[in-house]
Amino acid sequence: MVKLTSPYNFVPLNSKVYIPSWYKDVSQDIPFEDGEDGWIEVTWKNVSPLIVKEASDKEVSLPVHVKEAGDKKLYFIPGTSMKGMLRSTLEILSFGKMEQYDDRFFGHREFDTKKSEGKKYQEEMKKVRWGWLSKDDDNFFLYPCAGNALLKPLSELGKGLDAKVSQWERNKYIARNSGGEMFPEIKKGYRLYCTGHMHNKKHEYLIPIATKGKEKLPETAKTSFLTIHAPTPDFEKFIDLLDNGEKIPVSYLKVSGKIVAIGLSKMLRLPFRQNVQTLVEREQKPVEEKDLCETIFGFIGKTSTDDSLRGRVQVSHAFCTDVTEGYELQSEKIGILGEPKPSFYPLYLKQPGPKYKTFNDADSTIAGRKLYRVHTGASVLPLPTGNDNKNVKSTMRPLRTGLTFVMRINLHNMRPVEIGAILSAITLHGTEGAWHNIGSAKSFGYGKLECVDVKLTGLKLQKEDYMRAFEEEMEYFTRNEQSQKWSETEQTSMLVNILSEHSNDDVRMMELKDYGEVSKNTQFQKLSEAHNEITSLLSSDFEQKFAEEAFRRKNKDQYDKADALRKEGKLQEAKKIYEDLISLRLQNKLNADEEEAKKKELEVEIAKKEQNDKNAQKGEIEKNEKSNLPRA
Repeated sequence: MVKLTSPYNFVPLNSKVYIPSWYKDVSQDIPFEDGEDGWIEVTWKNVSPLIVKEASDKEVSLPVHVKEAGDKKLYFIPGTSMKGMLRSTLEILSFGKMEQYDDRFFGHREFDTKKSEGKKYQEEMKKVRWGWLSKDDDNFFLYPCAGNALLKPLSELGKGLDAKVSQWERNKYIARNSGGEMFPEIKKGYRLYCTGHMHNKKHEYLIPIATKGKEKLPETAKTSFLTIHAPTPDFEKFIDLLDNGEKIPVSYLKVSGKIVAIGLSKMLRLPFRQNVQTLVEREQKPVEEKDLCETIFGFIGKTSTDDSLRGRVQVSHAFCTDVTEGYELQSEKIGILGEPKPSFYPLYLKQPGPKYKTFNDADSTIAGRKLYRVHTGASVLPLPTGNDNKNVKSTMRPLRTGLTFVMRINLHNMRPVEIGAILSAITLHGTEGAWHNIGSAKSFGYGKLECVDVKLTGLKLQKEDYMRAFEEEMEYFTRNEQSQKWSETEQTSMLVNILSEHSNDDVRMMELKDYGEVSKNTQFQKLSEAHNEITSLLSSDFEQKFAEEAFRRKNKDQYDKADALRKEGKLQEAKKIYEDLISLRLQNKLNADEEEAKKKELEVEIAKKEQNDKNAQKGEIEKNEKSNLPRA
């Protein structure tokens, strides 16, 4: 059995989103009563080789840097990269929204006719037809071919038509020989359309030029076509043709008279039933309110009329403090940085077992937020070299291990809970044996970062005080929503587990054939993580404080009822409620002094009322007695 291994794993998605009660009150100009200004200086060390590449077309990627005098270079990690790393961490720690994802459909082919899925797929492929696709603004239109496609031997389609090169290149070769037309008419009434290289391929398709009718593509079929084929080599060139008013040949499948799939070959990739957005929203319902990350870092409205908010945190570059004269760079590393596609459902979907859920299952949900697992020490795995195709290889020169980087995070009008949230994201809440990772080739162990020092300037409290305030806020949320301690939730536990060290065998990328073997669904497996517990900074009296507040929330109606009865003068009934509350509090080992005091106040009021009633009754008797005396 193939062992399931992976350079990444997933933090389960939180179904409930924490919404800070003050998010509507955030302002750049009107300070919070407890708002603070200042900055945090953070010192990092790269434990493994690191590269955040320059945005350039150079053959060899170098780390981002500023050129100084002579041959010296000032290397740095961009502030945007650091901010992204910290924000993604904080989204997990603060039970935030998951909104940054690529919504797409995935496609599949089923060639194993021994299985029911394969038999069904082959039967569906018999119904595939050909047509021409066009685009008008954002709408796609299909022109069904008036006749059937012809399958012709490659030997008849032109000398030099190489079956091994790409679909685009083969079409270009024929086009050059036919006067420049992209899909040339090489047989009367038919145009050539190459469907790409396959092993032992000996035939190619000719499809009819003549069409019959015009149909607007359903939105789902359009979206699935674009997202399924987006990773296909040269697909963007076909989209360019559509954008320029050209038509491209496609295969299509109809079910009950409705177009359900569009492809680029006879054996087209059928879309799975579930797209990414559906899977995410099945686990976490969309909420309009702003979560803690949006409250701190700001947000941009989805439309021009939506509200936007500027962040109150500015993250600087993390500049290298070491003298740089070239020795900091390692030798060239050449290899393929690719990884399995998100369609690999054994990992990308939540898998309760005993069989893998797929993107076709109606109850599938997303596995969660993807994080790269941390490697042991400074170890890195060799980059896979693949074949001789230079287009898929990267060449880079990483920074050596052990360099120091310093950055500054400016804070404006930040509440203690928010400052604590930032500090928790930086330090992983002070948890030992957990690291961040950043930059390119994280899946091979590059970019492991250790926070070695944090200094606060202009702030009133100590680092632990702020982080404790954040933890207490999250503790109330998770205990009330999930009946769990924050430090023991799946989210916080999996975060530090993934960011703890793993053996090289656990984080290796499997061979391509192994991914196919695992996907056969015959041997269910899940990735396992060693346990590393997140640090808790709760004070010793927090449990008592929480129990007190929880009791008051649970019995709020009784407290309100007692107050209302007291105002109405129904003192005995109010007293009885307080007696019951005192009994409940003692059972829960809670202090009942306040309730005892309320009860005594009521007893005094009751006694006073009884005395007043007696006096009133006595006065009434005396009044009646006087009125009954004989007149003189």
